[in-house]
Amino acid sequence: MRRVVWKFPLRVGRYERVPAGPGKVVLAEIDLSSGAPAVWIEQEAGQVPAPPFGEMGNVAFTEPSSRTFIVIRTGAEVDEDWTHVGSMRDRTFIWHVYERAAS
Repeated sequence: MRRVVWKFPLRVGRYERVPAGPGKVVLAEIDLSSGAPAVWIEQEAGQVPAPPFGEMGNVAFTEPSSRTFIVIRTGAEVDEDWTHVGSMRDRTFIWHVYERAAS
């Protein structure tokens, strides 16, 4: 099966739902092009990360499920149904990215 990596921008301190299906978070980092946090998720090819959904060329894409992330500062508390997926540094702070367990 073919795989692809997609980037999903995040905002600090906000619950972010991203249109991503199952897959491994391969990187959580400050995106140098925008200066904002982002996660890169490896998924099966054919899952498109953002609308519009449907046909793209000769490949049929399906609407993926959504996943929820939060970016928090060092020392901030998080409930136990969240999993740490990576940390990142900007000029001043270190931020931590957590993903909420699927319910």
